[in-house]
Amino acid sequence: MKPETEQHRAQLVRFIVLAGVTMSMLMSQNLWFAADRQFPKVALFSLLTHVPGELDVLLSGILLIGCTVFAAVPSHRVIGGIIALAAGLMLALLDQLRWQPWCYQYWLTVLILIPMESPKTNPLYFMNLVRRVSIATYLWSGIHKCNHGFSQFYGSWVKEDFLSQSPEALRPLIENGYWIAGPLEILIGILLVFPASRRPAVVLVCFMHLAILLFLGPIFNGDNLVILPWNSVMIALAIVLFWNFKSGLGTPIPGTRGKLLVWTVGLLLFFMPMLSMMRAWPLYLSFHLYSGQQQRMQLVLTPTGVAKLDEDYQKHLLPSPVSNKLQVIDYLSWSLDTLNVPVVDESRVLLAISQQLAGKFSLTPKDGFFYHDFPNYLDRITWAKYTPQEILVLKELPELPSLKGAHQ
Repeated sequence: MKPETEQHRAQLVRFIVLAGVTMSMLMSQNLWFAADRQFPKVALFSLLTHVPGELDVLLSGILLIGCTVFAAVPSHRVIGGIIALAAGLMLALLDQLRWQPWCYQYWLTVLILIPMESPKTNPLYFMNLVRRVSIATYLWSGIHKCNHGFSQFYGSWVKEDFLSQSPEALRPLIENGYWIAGPLEILIGILLVFPASRRPAVVLVCFMHLAILLFLGPIFNGDNLVILPWNSVMIALAIVLFWNFKSGLGTPIPGTRGKLLVWTVGLLLFFMPMLSMMRAWPLYLSFHLYSGQQQRMQLVLTPTGVAKLDEDYQKHLLPSPVSNKLQVIDYLSWSLDTLNVPVVDESRVLLAISQQLAGKFSLTPKDGFFYHDFPNYLDRITWAKYTPQEILVLKELPELPSLKGAHQ
């Protein structure tokens, strides 16, 4: 593979990442550019909890500038990439709701491509690491879908929502899609490894992401619209990285720094996602993409609790499925409505949001309770509820009693 060919591919990847970052941030503006937003922020460290929201706006602007310099100004590409990564890291520390899977992929790509600017390096070394990011995304996304929760999720959400709206010819495929989706992604990841099978893999990638754009996009009233730029980026990356690429992926990066980069990326891509199966590593940083393993947290309110909410919060109340006297704030729906991204459903994040709500509105047991479950395992896992006072004193959200036996 000629160095200039890989340099050209790298330049295209930079512009694709810039477009993806820009479009995604603009589509989820309240997550990045709202100095005083309604949905609670969840800082990683308590010291960062009271940082003014104006800093988020400033850092988001700096992030976009850094990405632009990284992509479009060759003479300052390294400093642009470093600025983008530094701003992205600070924004992630200030709010864990920004730990979205597309953010993770973009920052990994920038991290890999920064040292490529050294004149002594072979660009193929670094581009192969970028290729491994794409391969790992498909492999893990497919592996994580091979579970009971995904079949429940698919049956109750995807099939029910889209089957009646779909053309007759596509209905058999949609009805059986729950067992096709995971293996298909795994197959794509495997096919991308081998030169002879990369073109068919890219064709499969295009068809799969176009289907996702169709069924989860505005045509079928999809509510997670920030996936539109990401799925478009995945198609573009597959074409740029793998179409007509006939070399192997095992090219090592020489030098101590190169080896450190390889080991770091390998750890993040292929080892840490295994820990997510035990919830010892974040799901979104492990490529759990609609895997059916998400947990649910809701604030269930009585009329007295509803009366304590500000009018802006009351707009997001939903009717309770168990009683017409109760109303619910569902964190996932609320996040999609206000931030245009799904809530990061890690236990520490859900607990922090609950504690902020309980404290902000001085809720008492008469006002309601907090409900916690895994919605796609309702036939196997129990649920729990907590009073506002119990939520406020919790250091961590307790594991649901039968979670360990979910797959028995």
